[in-house]
Amino acid sequence: MSLRRRASLLVFLVSALLLPTAARAQKVVTSDPAADAVSISSDATGSDDVGLAPEETRADLLRTTVAHTASRVQVVTTTREVGRGPDYLVMLRVRTPDGTFSAAAYGLGGRGPAVRLVRGNRVVDCPRSHASSDESAARVVIAIPSSCLGAPRWIRVGIGVSRYVSLDGTSNDEHWVMYVDDAHRAGDVGDDLALGPKIRRS
Repeated sequence: MSLRRRASLLVFLVSALLLPTAARAQKVVTSDPAADAVSISSDATGSDDVGLAPEETRADLLRTTVAHTASRVQVVTTTREVGRGPDYLVMLRVRTPDGTFSAAAYGLGGRGPAVRLVRGNRVVDCPRSHASSDESAARVVIAIPSSCLGAPRWIRVGIGVSRYVSLDGTSNDEHWVMYVDDAHRAGDVGDDLALGPKIRRS
């Protein structure tokens, strides 16, 4: 190969390495122990009981992935089994340099799964947010446009899954159980979702 062709090839390779990589995402993958879902139950006396629920599969997280690009934040959850219906939620807590957002994906497994995004006490209008579930892979995907979060330079994300079960069979029951799993806690829940590491925008 001539010296000129070698020089041209070197320039090409360096240029390729320096090209913008907006399509690449900074990604964080977190594993969560199996059979560590927590049950929170209440009876007619109003007393609550909290304990481990190793038999619960739908609200038992195994793995989460968070990807942060200039255009969106995408969260993928894998559980032992995917739940469906209005009483099954995948919940997010997204901290940015300018504030904290809460999000919930609901209606999973139906015709119109949706994402509700809230900042403080205000619902954020973000129609391009969406969620989908794959029962065969036990996976839920949530995507939120970065613009709805203020196009943050970095984020920290808390992730949880919950399933509510009425033991009385009515919407106004006094006897119920809720199964919850926090992606960043093992066999425990707190007042809010625990945040993962800082993920910078790619």
